[in-house]
Amino acid sequence: GTHQDDLIETLFINMLRSTGIEGLTGIARERNHIVRPLIDYSRSDILAYAEQQQLSYIHDSSNDDEQILRNAIRHRLIPTLLDIAPHAKTSLVNMARNISDVMPLLHQATQKAIKDVLFDKKIDICRLRQQPSPEWILYNILSPLGFSSKTCRQIYENIKVEGEQVWYADDVIAMRHLDQLILLPCKELKPVKTTFNSAGTFSIPNLGVICIEKTAIDKDFVVPREPFMAAVDASSVSFPLTIDYISDGQRFSPFGLKGSKLINDYLADRGVYRYKRRECVVLTDAAGSVVWLPGHTIGHPHRITQQTKEVFLISFRPSED
Repeated sequence: GTHQDDLIETLFINMLRSTGIEGLTGIARERNHIVRPLIDYSRSDILAYAEQQQLSYIHDSSNDDEQILRNAIRHRLIPTLLDIAPHAKTSLVNMARNISDVMPLLHQATQKAIKDVLFDKKIDICRLRQQPSPEWILYNILSPLGFSSKTCRQIYENIKVEGEQVWYADDVIAMRHLDQLILLPCKELKPVKTTFNSAGTFSIPNLGVICIEKTAIDKDFVVPREPFMAAVDASSVSFPLTIDYISDGQRFSPFGLKGSKLINDYLADRGVYRYKRRECVVLTDAAGSVVWLPGHTIGHPHRITQQTKEVFLISFRPSED
């Protein structure tokens, strides 16, 4: 069974793994219907009892392998520590008990502080920084969501800096916006890159439906204004066309601007959050020129002019999921 020496070894393992203050409680006597009746007795106490009662036991040879961290602590670190401080074991056990005793109070205070700073998946940064232990409160909000202790510390250090910032866990995004740290579900981006060799209607898995139709301009033609519809000069577009997520560093010339601009900067200027930008798609032609940024604007080189005779009418219907 688990005994006092196991508790002490676990303390050192937890310290080396930076498990935080809860790691300094070692091993609980009772937890989740598991009771450890030998936790107050040392290995030597148990061996002495077994010898007195003439009880046989089996020695596991793997416990002698000092390549294993727990074994190295048992055979090398603890004996050295006892040479320096003979009462070290007693002191460590008492420390673990003291910390265990105060943990319910700490947990209660932590939960109260969390209620003071967290509202509807949004952390009020000003309120957070007014807490006695803001980094501890932030860790206890973010850690259960999958953020590592290292990332929690990075977030805490960086939320002191103005500006939009984003951090990712497996299923959650933490986004700094103004005076809030917003917690949002992280949408998994599945591959969507699709190429079209001609006009037509195409269903794109994980993305939606795009329709490309060529038509002549007449006196009744009206340029569509809906965000997911566009009209471009057909003579400026060369097939095949490709639709895909925008990439870092990708540039284009927005409608009305002769120079080029990073797509990410353009979207940021329009108030699109960074976590939403990663979901934006772009339609490019054979030359790599951005024809359309669905929901936002067309590329300036593909605008309709007085010389335009035919246009491609393009519509896009995103998937509901």
